[in-house]
Amino acid sequence: MTPTQVLLLLFGLTAATKPVLDLSNNMRHVLVPADTKPGTTIYRLRASDADDDYPLIFRVEDKDDLDSRNRKPLGSSRIVSIENTDCSSSICSADVVLTASLLEGNVYRLSLTLFDTKGETTVVDAAINVTKPQTAFKSGPRLITVPEDMKPGKLLGFFVLSNNPELYRGVSCYLKQVAPPATAVTMFAIRKDLTPIDGETRCSIYLKSGLDYEKVSSYILQIIGENAWTDGIRDSRNVAVQEFIINVENIADTPPVFLSVPPITRLPESSHIGDFVLNVVAVDGDAGSGRPIRYTLDSKYSSHAAYFKLDSRSGRMTVKRNLQELEGDVGPGVPLLLRIVAQEVEEASPVKKRHNRLVDQIASVEIAIIVDDVINRVPRFLQSQYITNIRENAEEGSKLIFNGGFDRVEDLDKGQNGVLELSLRGHEDIFEISPPIIQQFGQFSISVKNNKKLDAEKLNKLEFKIVAKETGSNKLEATADVIVNVIDVNDNLPVFSKEEYRITIRENIPPGTKILQVQATDSDAGDNGKVRYTRITGDLVMQASLQLDQKTGEITITDNRYFDRETKDIYVMTVEAKDEGGPGK
Repeated sequence: MTPTQVLLLLFGLTAATKPVLDLSNNMRHVLVPADTKPGTTIYRLRASDADDDYPLIFRVEDKDDLDSRNRKPLGSSRIVSIENTDCSSSICSADVVLTASLLEGNVYRLSLTLFDTKGETTVVDAAINVTKPQTAFKSGPRLITVPEDMKPGKLLGFFVLSNNPELYRGVSCYLKQVAPPATAVTMFAIRKDLTPIDGETRCSIYLKSGLDYEKVSSYILQIIGENAWTDGIRDSRNVAVQEFIINVENIADTPPVFLSVPPITRLPESSHIGDFVLNVVAVDGDAGSGRPIRYTLDSKYSSHAAYFKLDSRSGRMTVKRNLQELEGDVGPGVPLLLRIVAQEVEEASPVKKRHNRLVDQIASVEIAIIVDDVINRVPRFLQSQYITNIRENAEEGSKLIFNGGFDRVEDLDKGQNGVLELSLRGHEDIFEISPPIIQQFGQFSISVKNNKKLDAEKLNKLEFKIVAKETGSNKLEATADVIVNVIDVNDNLPVFSKEEYRITIRENIPPGTKILQVQATDSDAGDNGKVRYTRITGDLVMQASLQLDQKTGEITITDNRYFDRETKDIYVMTVEAKDEGGPGK
């Protein structure tokens, strides 16, 4: 029994061993330049556990209370976060990532806690001392443009870093994808190259997987150089980080064109989040391509863009934040200037073969928004006049087609003042409009109600108005003119001036004598109303003896040899008339 007791006692002692931070990677005191951007990895921790109770978990929390209003809950920090990157059977590592901007001269005190799977912990004090800016990167691109059809394996660019002469280990380079979030498929790779200059390390970026502009148009990456040179007086991080962008190229030559942009829009300061503001419409500027447009608000142009939300597909802008918060920034009636950017996007199918590659094309427009007291605005049609054509035999229910997508009406008022009742003024017996009610913004359609009155012979142009009237107490209204050109259809037969023509001739009448002129008319317009006389039918002897002028309708004797009253004294002949329209009648 004694040996068993000894073994149990030794096992208990082993279980009590705590995880240990690597002395060279424990972040006891780190000097960080003040220009380090949030999202940057500032340190790489390493730790191990003698009991192999892996994986190990790193946590960090603030020790000092520099700003109690922004202090994070227990077990977290407002300055940094921990990203566990790797945990093998012998060592675990984690990146310390900056989450807030630093102030030069400040010291941020932290507490690092290391946990193993048995619950044993090790706590280490850490401090970040903020110094003046400096960098280990000697050269490297901030923006790399790559055609989306570039083949994997190609070199994209390289960065040169200074080695740390105090460390025997060379610089190790890593890539970190910031945006969009990394997936299982790695798009880019990094390699460490030999350089002819002592004290330098070159890290090259290569394309690893095929790019697709339609899926991702740009990548934000960070190159992390571990054990790179630092000015020990100002920076004691064991990593140097530089952010860069890879832009996926898609080529075109004409930017989008804005078709509808309200230059000035007024909003009440009492507007609610989600309320409609305005709608913009842009189209592809390249003839024939017709690529879809995506809209964005340029937040760099104005900080006030944060108060509004722009739908990237429809161009519809709504309120995003309480507009009363703007009172301290701008006075009443002062316009907020915003910039809307329209960007063409490319579907995959038109460039599948890559014979005609296109790139992004963008256009921008400035608008003004005035936030003021509640006012009752007049409704607005996107066009003051709508012109279209319709065939005179169009079926009932046929809709009038207006090109450009401007068959819309808007009213920015809230409540009943933003509810519009639509109606027609003139030719209500022929057309009807739907829907009868639109709230704030919507599309209308006009359709044929009674096609019996669509007659180009009587009226080839119909003019009337669309009326949008508020249902609120003020009853403000807007109108737009509609012009409908009625296209003639060949729907009428030629009609002779007489149902029957009777003539008497002598049996010896000389050839060349004009005996009759028939006349027919057609009430259709244009070629549909032009009549020609096509043939005479009936008795074959008489038919062979007559000639019909197709233009004038004159009938002339060509041969009298077979005229004999004693043999036959009455002939019944038929003259045919057709119009020149198609199909002929």
